[in-house]
Amino acid sequence: MDSTPSMCNRTVTVSIPQSQIGLFVGDNDMSLNKYIIEKSQNAYSRSHGGEFSAVSVSIVIDGDFGGETVVVAKCTAENDLLLNIVESNIHFHTKNFNRTQSKPSKPFKSNFARLVFKTNMEPQLIGKYIGSSGKNIRMLASELGEICANKGIEASSFRVNIMEEDPDKSPKRFFKIANSSTSNANIIIFVTAQHTGNMRELFLCVRDTMISSVVDCVESANQTHKRDMEPDYDDIYAPEETSAEDSYA
Repeated sequence: MDSTPSMCNRTVTVSIPQSQIGLFVGDNDMSLNKYIIEKSQNAYSRSHGGEFSAVSVSIVIDGDFGGETVVVAKCTAENDLLLNIVESNIHFHTKNFNRTQSKPSKPFKSNFARLVFKTNMEPQLIGKYIGSSGKNIRMLASELGEICANKGIEASSFRVNIMEEDPDKSPKRFFKIANSSTSNANIIIFVTAQHTGNMRELFLCVRDTMISSVVDCVESANQTHKRDMEPDYDDIYAPEETSAEDSYA
């Protein structure tokens, strides 16, 4: 005589779009197993003791409901009590799944790279380096973008910021630009850009241009005895916040 217990079956409607069945069950049925099958087995075992009872759940598209095609869960278990737990967990998982899917996706946050250069120059030369209303640093930023584009490096939205070094907030990593200035004043130049690629590659691409921008500014001031210096500091601004560590790559 066969002592194998008869299995009970139940079909439960699952209120999700047909296109989202794969997301609902998860990779290799991971979500289906974790949130429905194993969860139901654990709950039944805690209540009734003994070993885990057999449970089978499959998510399919069915057309038996008045001719309408819907997503259903075909469930099999040893008894109706266990099927009740399975059905309850199906509804619970469906509710959580739909709530997760309805959440607005987080806006894409562009990644910015920040390169730090350090040099010596008279503080009065900061205005000359910036230029009237930021003309010089805007031209420099545009030039850096063009250089990267010509070399096939994906980087955009370049910004160049310059300021006197704050001893209490000195960058940990920087590239030192040597020049003919005899000043002891330390100047920090930040170059930021929208860039998600290799930092070293970006640094090597802009390095020579940044060196020339500082050397040319200092030498020009020395040759003209600083007659054309523009001590305008209105355009000096703090570097933008970035998630990247100070770097000279």
